[in-house]
Amino acid sequence: SGFFLRTSSAELATEDVLNRNVNFYPNPVKETVNIVAPASAKTKVVIYDMTGKIVKESMERTINVMNLPKGSYVVEMTTDNSKVSKKMIKN
Repeated sequence: SGFFLRTSSAELATEDVLNRNVNFYPNPVKETVNIVAPASAKTKVVIYDMTGKIVKESMERTINVMNLPKGSYVVEMTTDNSKVSKKMIKN
């Protein structure tokens, strides 16, 4: 009638380190978003508006967002071994 949950702190720690290695700046942004990721990592970037609609996709490390309306967005950055989503404010 019971169950047990097995966790591994080593996996969580590794994932946390990977997630900290993938980021973007500046935030808030006006014109260009710069993606920070390990040099060897292919990083796919998808920017969503608050309705979940994809408004920008890129494999580049520098993304022009000048044409996006002011507001809040979600930036999803995916590498071979991690996926990180963070909120972005466009001014």
